[in-house]
Amino acid sequence: TYRKCSSTGSGPHPQKKKWKSKMFDQKTKTIRDYRRLINKIVTDPSFERPYGCWGTKNINGFIQDVFCEFAATPIVLADANSCRMFAEELAKEAGIENCPDKGYFASYLTNGKHYVSLDGKHRTRCLKDFLDNEISFTGMTVDDHGNKVRVRNKFFKDLKPEVQNRFLNSRICLTLFEDVKKEDLSKIFLSLNANETLTKQHKRNALQTPFAVWTRKVARDYRAFFKSMLNESGLAAMKPEEIISKYYLHAEDNKSEVGDRGLNALYHKGVGLQWKETYSSKSRLKTENILSVLNSLNSVVPLSQKKSLLFFLIAEKIVDENLLITNEQLFVDKVVSLDDSLDKQSRKKQSEAAESGETVLADYYFEQMRLNWSSGYRSIRQTTIWTEISKDLESYGISQNVLQAAK
Repeated sequence: TYRKCSSTGSGPHPQKKKWKSKMFDQKTKTIRDYRRLINKIVTDPSFERPYGCWGTKNINGFIQDVFCEFAATPIVLADANSCRMFAEELAKEAGIENCPDKGYFASYLTNGKHYVSLDGKHRTRCLKDFLDNEISFTGMTVDDHGNKVRVRNKFFKDLKPEVQNRFLNSRICLTLFEDVKKEDLSKIFLSLNANETLTKQHKRNALQTPFAVWTRKVARDYRAFFKSMLNESGLAAMKPEEIISKYYLHAEDNKSEVGDRGLNALYHKGVGLQWKETYSSKSRLKTENILSVLNSLNSVVPLSQKKSLLFFLIAEKIVDENLLITNEQLFVDKVVSLDDSLDKQSRKKQSEAAESGETVLADYYFEQMRLNWSSGYRSIRQTTIWTEISKDLESYGISQNVLQAAK
């Protein structure tokens, strides 16, 4: 799939040049030798899943496999120096002075990182933490003579020397990619995980687009907010990044498609480009301002995940009209009460209307609530509830921004 050749020369039959080094090399290393490499490995957030994907069962299972020398699934790395030199050759052939790929790999090398992790971050982290006595192991150990002893919650330092030695001399598999372009790293990562349980957001995150970089940063900045709304599996599935993406699409157009088709198109359109070439800085700022409102509100009155879209829709209006929430508890109580009231009223109206003929459910507030993020209907719901709130902002704990009021 990844051929290392380049067209050179001119005319209808350009000469082909084959690059000297291999695409990848497969080898085994002892844990003792791999330990020396661990601090030279860097993880590009594009190519790995969050730490939350591994629990105690995974950790104990992997350490057990190492003891028994069953750890056959390779840890996959890219050789940063080889890739940097390959980028230089490609740039020279193409007559390009400033090569982004060269800068990408060179930045890691400058910081003492010689390898980019493409698959196996959790295994590498598990080995490092176990050897550094950060985590314990429960399972069957094996010593140099093949004797097996079951242990419970034992740190590496507490194991017998002959057991430690067996572990350090156990071998793991490595696949080392050489001479690949930065854009190919995403393809390799997705190929490696083709049969794994990657979520659609994991796959979007692997694309080399500035939008993925931005969503990861915002998710980190508001981690406490999302952690209060989602469970660990939701965080590991990159739900925060997916929600931020939906917020951005809505901020750009409140009737936009925010399902998988819309999200995939959003990420793909920026591959290999700069932010300003394809994305809106205005929508980015608006999304961050909305999140700031929600985060401030949630720090005082915890918001339920069930009502998260409701508060997002209202927070957008608050940002648009430059308003302030001055009484968080009153605001939350009144908004939830109004939402429930509109739900009940619309059910009653639909039931009465149905007695005299057919009705279109999507015309009613309760159905718009059920449709959730569906394009078009969320904006109708937003208009309906904001119309009621705006009749008496003060009663909802909302006031004008001081600077705006002074104008």
